[in-house]
Amino acid sequence: MAIVSSMTLHNVMAQRRPDLLARLFQPFATDRRGEIPEGKAPFYNSPVYNEYAGHVSVLYSRQYINSGQRFAEARRLTTEDVEALDMLDELAGDPDCGST
Repeated sequence: MAIVSSMTLHNVMAQRRPDLLARLFQPFATDRRGEIPEGKAPFYNSPVYNEYAGHVSVLYSRQYINSGQRFAEARRLTTEDVEALDMLDELAGDPDCGST
């Protein structure tokens, strides 16, 4: 099993495909999976990467993003969205990006 830094993935994407990395800083509909606060939608919009006060954080669950698509009111994933998420997943599985 490999452990991969989300910042390593960020930096590799910045070098190879900054256009796709920029998309990951934009919101994706993310399924709440039944944990819905009163008065809220069954999904929330959140970017994969977020920058605040000079720091970058990551919140990523492809499964929850994919299942967010089951809601008619959720923004549909675009071709670019899927390409960006696919690249992130591929890099996360690339042994050159991680350590064992």
